[in-house]
Parts: sequence; structure tokens; C-alpha cells
Amino acid sequence: MDSLHAFSDIQATLSYLAPPYISKVEQAFKFAKSAHFSQSRISGDPYISHPLAVAKILAMLKLDHHTIIAGLLHDVIEDTEVDLQELELSFGVEVAAIVDGVTKISSVKYKDVVSYQAENYRKMFMAMTNDIRVIFVKLADRLHNMRTCQVMSVESKRRMAKETLEVYAPIAKRLGMHNLSQELFELGFSACYPARYSVLLEHMYRVNSGQAEVLAHLSYQIKTQAKAQGVEIVETSFREKQLYGIYQKMISKRVSFSDLMDVYALRICVKRISDCYQLLGIVHSLYRPKERQLKDYVAAPKENGYQSIHTVLYGPYDMPIEIQIRTTEMHLVATQGVAAHWIYKSGASVLNQQKQQDWFKRLIEAQDNSSIDEDYLQLVKHQIFSEEVYVLTPKGKVIELKRGATVLDLGYFIHTDVGNHSVYAHVDHIRAPLNQVLRNGQTVHIHTDTQSTPSADWLTFAVTAKAKTAIKQFLRDKKILSERKIGRQIINAGLKLRGIEGEQNEQIFAHIAKSCELQDVNELFEALSLGRLRVEWVIEQSLEMLKSAQAGRDRMTIHISDAERDSVEISRCCYPIAGDRSVAVTGGSAVVVHRATCRAAKRLADQVVTVKWGINEIMFECVLTVNTFTQSTNLAYIVAMIIDMKSRLISLTSEEQKGTIAHRLKISVQSLEHLALIIQSINQIKMVHSVKRELRCGSSFLEQASQAS
Repeated sequence: MDSLHAFSDIQATLSYLAPPYISKVEQAFKFAKSAHFSQSRISGDPYISHPLAVAKILAMLKLDHHTIIAGLLHDVIEDTEVDLQELELSFGVEVAAIVDGVTKISSVKYKDVVSYQAENYRKMFMAMTNDIRVIFVKLADRLHNMRTCQVMSVESKRRMAKETLEVYAPIAKRLGMHNLSQELFELGFSACYPARYSVLLEHMYRVNSGQAEVLAHLSYQIKTQAKAQGVEIVETSFREKQLYGIYQKMISKRVSFSDLMDVYALRICVKRISDCYQLLGIVHSLYRPKERQLKDYVAAPKENGYQSIHTVLYGPYDMPIEIQIRTTEMHLVATQGVAAHWIYKSGASVLNQQKQQDWFKRLIEAQDNSSIDEDYLQLVKHQIFSEEVYVLTPKGKVIELKRGATVLDLGYFIHTDVGNHSVYAHVDHIRAPLNQVLRNGQTVHIHTDTQSTPSADWLTFAVTAKAKTAIKQFLRDKKILSERKIGRQIINAGLKLRGIEGEQNEQIFAHIAKSCELQDVNELFEALSLGRLRVEWVIEQSLEMLKSAQAGRDRMTIHISDAERDSVEISRCCYPIAGDRSVAVTGGSAVVVHRATCRAAKRLADQVVTVKWGINEIMFECVLTVNTFTQSTNLAYIVAMIIDMKSRLISLTSEEQKGTIAHRLKISVQSLEHLALIIQSINQIKMVHSVKRELRCGSSFLEQASQAS
């Protein structure tokens, strides 16, 4: 073990680090070797062989010593007795944070594999937003596991390969780490679809042998001409096509292998950016360029930081040949992506790293729109795989969306409420429907209407996972609300059949829900709607509780009849009348009746009980405010109307206001119904602008108010 898996295995790859850092890496190796001493891999190899290989992959990327140390220690928390605090004390906060970000959520039990996987992704993406080196260690870990997966069972190997193809290889590609992503794709493809991989590999060998001769001849021509014009070519290489990429295109485009292998590719590296453009002129002078195939990613880099000039020529024998021209630094970024930041710490590499961390943050934000783990996993995969299209808001803000995204997708990108209420848009000042596909550079203004809400057919043209998830969530919520409404209607209808009218106190239903071990009244209504509870049983329970509540209210109620009128005092602060919802304040020398909304009654410290009216003949005082137009000064009609309605005018004051005269009339009435008839009659008089009962004690509730037509 010591001879096969010693620190010397990676020492040569660490030559780019300063000696003190190499010593710290060696210290971490000894720590990991000791922690994993008694452990072995499935293959029978000592476990230390795995973290050693992971560290070597990271060293080949020339990453900093903290990342290499984290690679050596990435399994110690999960698989040994070492805890995070010990790791932090021995190797510092940075290393401990990276290792913690890589460590799976192993201490928590989840109901299924989907929940476990979703939580792992959430944790990993959260850690990556804080330190991008977490994903470097995770990718190196996955790469070595894929290189050594032959010893795993077929089912386990295929499951890991599928996850590699769906998540880890696309992440590496998104980060611009071409070499690493290409190997992950190839290893995942060969493990998941071994038979298909073997057939395509055999065809690829035959094709490459024919291409090599053509590309060698072209390379010689370009080098000769470049040298003559003073352009130094550092390196030329044949760009191999990726088998998994070919396989995916064969399926999506429904074409044969030979149809995808008719374009040869040559990559050329030079020293300076100016050399890139000069060399472009040289290759175009040698062979005829294909129209509309020139792409300048040097002037406008891709989202993952990739820079290169692409052009397609009609080469020897009129065969199409793709030429890629870039500097050596661009080539390093193209193959190592954001990891190249640790070699070239230029402004561009810092910006590229920040872009990728912003992307991780969007993956974190995705979970806010995905309460269901399956939806979150699909959203993650969609965002990782997506190719981008860039559109502008009316204010000029650039928004990145998945290629093929529609106006509706943009609405949901801006905000869920914007998406939910989208109606149409103006795309470059031309009206467009929600299902219109957006193109690069378009300016889009989305119009909304609060009355507009998502429908199921929106799912047929929504492209982004965020939009689909939000639409599904809205439809689920709408269905739940509908079920709750139906359940409430069922209870009210059942109670009505038994003589109980109107909306009932929610506390009754809350008590029934609790007795059924349901979370709240909403769950009770849903259960009724879906038939999970017997309607008759719930109604019987409601009736029993209503009877009990009524008995309690009767014990706390004062009944006032004609004979008992003299034993109570009617408050002059709010003028309650028979029929008003009223309370009685007891405890003093007399029982004083107030309106239930009276603030004065609420401030009193004495006991307050409910009043039940049983009066038919006693008259009560109340105050009306009648507004008439200024040109109408004769009050005789109003007074006559009051007397005709068997009421009595007690007092009258008038005050001129803006455009009207306000008359304050104190009258006597028998009940609330009597007062309503009087107000209705006064309102029929043409000169009356409005009439209302005056409510005092701060109450803003107007029981009777009307406007003259």
C-alpha cells in the first residue's frame, strides 16, 4: 500500500505550488491516509487511492493548495470519525467549508431517493455560491468514480452514469471545463449504454483515420503561409467529436452517423489576439469560406467565458472543414473553464467566475418556485442543459433565457406574479402573443391584467422549468381553493336544511378539524369535497357544537321586553334601538345598553353581556343626517314624511356645507326595521341628496345611506 499509494504519486503534479503549500498538501495526505487506514474500495484497493486520485485531477487543473487539500479530505467527514470542527482546527476554515460543501446529507433520513437527491443538490449549489471550488472537488470526485465504476453492479453503475450525464457533465460543460466534461460524457455514455457506445466508437476510429491525412495537409499549408506573414502558430490539433454528442444529435435530428461526420475540425493556437484575426485572413485566402458560418467569440465571449474565432472552409476535395482560432490563454479557458482563474487571474477570469456563481444562485432560487422535489430536480436539469437567448426589457436590462423561450417564459423570469397575469407583449414594438418564441436582441414589454390567470394550455408552450413549475403550482392551488369552497358550501347547505342559516363561526369547524387530526379548517373542507369525510357526520358535529355555543350565549344574554324597558338605560352616546346588535354594561347602579360597535362600551371595565330585544311598542331616539340641495329650503316635505311614517320629530338643526345643507334630525322610532322604512321614504323626496343614520362613538359603519339619482 505504501509503495502504490504514496504522496510521491501526486508530488510531480504539484510543482506549480510554492514549497510551503506542497508541505501542507503532504500533511493533508497523511491525515487522510490515517483516517481511511482500515477502509477499502469495492475493487479491494485501499480507500486512500480514491482521494489521492481526486487530488491529482485537481492538481492537473493547477488549482490552489486549499482545493487540493479539500480533494484529499473530501470523504473524511462522511466516511470516518473525523468531524468538521477537527478539520477546521487542522486545516483552516476554507478547507473545512469546501469539504462540508462536498459532503452529502447523510445524517438526515428522507422518505425516498428523490428527496435525498434534491436535498443534496440544494446543499451543493448553496455551497458553490459561496465558494466555486466546491464543484471542482465534486467533479473530480465524480470523474474518478466513473473511471473506476467497472466493479460496481450494473444497476448502481447505470444509476451513477445517468446522473453524470444529466447533472455533473453538463455542469462541467457550463463552467467551460471542456476536457473534464468531455471525459464525463464519454464515461457516462459507455456505462449507461455500453452496446451503443461500442458501435459508435468503432465507426469513429474508421472515420478519424481518413480525416487525419486531410487535416495534416491543411495544417501544413496554414503553418507555411502564417510563417511567411510573420504569424507564429503555437499549436494545431485535431478536434475530436464527442461520441455522446453525436449520439444525442442522431436521436434529436434523426440522421445517420455519416451525416454528422462530414465536417472536419482543426484547432489553431496563437500568441496574441491580433494574431487570431490575421490568421483568419490567411485561412480565408487559402480556401473559400462558407457563408454565414463565421462566429467571433473573441469579441463576444460565451456565457461560460469561452473565446475563439470559428469559421468553416471548403477545404481539399471541397470538404467542409471547421477552423477554430484562439490564443493559448483562451485555449486554457476553453478546456478548463472557470478553473483557469487560478492560473490566469485576469479581469476576464474574475468576471467569468462571478457569472458562474450568479448561475449557481439562480439554481438556489429555483427551489423557491419548487415545493415538490421532483419539480426541483427537473428544473435543475433544465437550467443546466439550457442554451441561452438574450432579450432586453424596455429599460435596456439584458435577460438570459433558455433558447426557445417564449414571451410567457420571460414573464415568469421577471416575477411569478407577472407570469401569472400576463396577457400579451410588444416585441420590438409589435404586438405578440404569449406563445411567441423570443430571439436574441429583441426588446420585450409584457402587458398584464390581474383578471388573467394561468390555464392548463399554458403548459403546452412554456419552455423554462421555472415557468412550468409556477403554472403547475398555480393550478394545484386553484384546485385546492376550489375544493375548499365546495367543502364549505356542503356544510352550509347541510346546516341550512336543518334550519341553520348564514355563515358559521370558524372556531366550530376548527374544533371538528382538530378532532379528525386535520391541520386546519381548510383541510376539513378539502376532505369533505374529496369524500374523505362523511358529510352527515360533520354536520351532526356542527349542530351539536352550535347548540352548545347557543346555550353558552343564552347564559350571557339579557332579554329586554316591553315590561322590562324601564329597568334598563338606553345610552345617549350611540342611540341603540331595538334590532341593533347591542350589548349591556352591568355592574353599576343601572344596566346601560350600547350598540355593539360603541367604543365607549368597549372601554368600560364592567361586565359586558349580549342584548336580545323583545320590544314591540316602546319608541327609541335616533339621529338622522339629511343632506338637501341648497336651492331647496323647505323642510316641510321631510317633516311631513317623518310624521306620516308614525315617527316623531324631537329636534332639528341645519348647517350649510359645500353645495348642500346638512339637517340633523333627532326622531323616535320603534325598531331598526321602522328606521329603515323612514330612511327609504325620505330618500324618495327629490330635493334630498342623501340620508343616513348618524353613528357616534367613532364607528364608521353606515347602516343606511343612499344617494339621490
